[in-house]
Amino acid sequence: LPLSIVFIVLCIALMPGSTFGFGLILITFAIMGIVDGVAQNTILELTALMPKEYATAVVLGEAVAGVITSLLRIGFLYFLAEDGESVINLTYALVTFIVTMATFFGGKSYMNSDLVQFYIRPIRGSSHLSHGETLDSYTSVSKDSSCGEELDLPTGAKLLRTFLFLNGFMTLFFFPAVAFLPASDNALITTAEFTAIGGLAFSTFDSLGREAAKYTSMGWKGIIFTTVFGRMIFLPLFILTAMYYQTSVFFGSLILIFGNMCLFGFTQGFTISVSFRVGPTYVGQKLKAKVGRQLGQAILAGLAAGSLASTILMEILE
Repeated sequence: LPLSIVFIVLCIALMPGSTFGFGLILITFAIMGIVDGVAQNTILELTALMPKEYATAVVLGEAVAGVITSLLRIGFLYFLAEDGESVINLTYALVTFIVTMATFFGGKSYMNSDLVQFYIRPIRGSSHLSHGETLDSYTSVSKDSSCGEELDLPTGAKLLRTFLFLNGFMTLFFFPAVAFLPASDNALITTAEFTAIGGLAFSTFDSLGREAAKYTSMGWKGIIFTTVFGRMIFLPLFILTAMYYQTSVFFGSLILIFGNMCLFGFTQGFTISVSFRVGPTYVGQKLKAKVGRQLGQAILAGLAAGSLASTILMEILE
């Protein structure tokens, strides 16, 4: 990730406006996406082996990172506005590089800590993996295992996987593309300010939703209710706002627009946090990592599908 960020900065600085440079940046983003997906699923696998309090900490940290990113973007927008967009992007990339390097060294130390090793090897009583042994080799279950009845995930875990996919799909289906559409024609706020503040509002309430999950004992049935009914109410709101924000005082109101973003972020964070707290409890120790991995994959698949659907919807609306 740090090397990818440096490469993107060089492309922006050395080949501004170049089609070739733009192509290299797209390829680099694709590589970053793959690396990010692997890293995220590895963390979620590990977290699934640990008590549910750690699940809340991990998903909350992810959301707080979005808050910090939005604050940085707003800060650069106002304090570096006179220097131009290229300076803002380069400064943003530099800060990202520093944070990513710090995360790399901090994460490497954390993965080797006694705390992590304790939960990776709880049954064997050893605090460290033996030579050549990996997390996958420990968490996999063979057909001859005495825990054979756990080879297949129970209904609760499968349903969580399905609804986390839907959760991710709905998020990028509406946010930011459809949700930010009114930014293009609003006299009270610029497009850059609209997107920056909207991102901050969404990320902040996403974080609050993930923290709020600690105070509920909701199971998979409650998560389904939250996902289907609690999030689907935003479908007509976002679409009607995108269609009538120019002609309707109500749908063009910034209070309604940002209010939708806040509530949408809260329901996303709450659903994700509860799912990762509850999911691993449906299986024994041997399958916990598998549940964590599949829940993470479901979110990423949903985000990808939602992004594609959002692009198609935007073409229709325009």
